[in-house]
Amino acid sequence: MAHGPDIVPETPAAERADYGEVVLSTSLRDALSRLNPDLPAETLENAFRKLTRPEGADLVQRNRTLHRRLVDGVTVENRDGDGAIRGVQARVIDGVMTSRNGV
Repeated sequence: MAHGPDIVPETPAAERADYGEVVLSTSLRDALSRLNPDLPAETLENAFRKLTRPEGADLVQRNRTLHRRLVDGVTVENRDGDGAIRGVQARVIDGVMTSRNGV
């Protein structure tokens, strides 16, 4: 995990071109790959698109959709070994939650 001031635009370790980029794309793609090693790159790219393109008629609906995807994973289509297309959940967070005081 990086310290915020170390990854701001115009620094050697910048993770975005400017502050208008809300998502740290490289970090998100890396996390999707790490958390879903059995899913092919195309499926992970579909998960990335679903996470970064808002859905819903209003802000509240978009926030709920994003929250659900973060907590439950992103449902994406994946071709299995038999060639059938099936819906799978691509994990977005690792699910390990700890408090700051260790409780």
